[in-house]
Amino acid sequence: MGWAGPMPNAEGRMVGYAVSAVCDLDGCEEKIDRGLAYVCGDMHDGGEFGCGKYFCPTHMFMGVALPEQMCEQCAQRYDDEHPEEVAAAIVEFERRVREEREKQQAQAEPVAHEAPSGDTGAGS
Repeated sequence: MGWAGPMPNAEGRMVGYAVSAVCDLDGCEEKIDRGLAYVCGDMHDGGEFGCGKYFCPTHMFMGVALPEQMCEQCAQRYDDEHPEEVAAAIVEFERRVREEREKQQAQAEPVAHEAPSGDTGAGS
């Protein structure tokens, strides 16, 4: 069987990208499906860090300091429980951005060209 579903998760909810749904955040009516693209965590039941609920892109968080996509509550919990990993990920990201900018600046600098020998530059 593929991931289209419908298939029940551990809570008995039908999941899969063919299962139409709305965002699980109270009050949000954004239409989504219950595929992996909308799940908090890395699997239908949430995996190691997520809650396994389904959120629209507005209410889902992704970033360099998170190991996977998460809802706001799970992202905050991860940040609180793993401050060293979050800080290290941010430092590493900033280092890579800095290196990439320096590389781009070096490539954009004009290269000085020497005039061929014997050419005085004056129209003779």
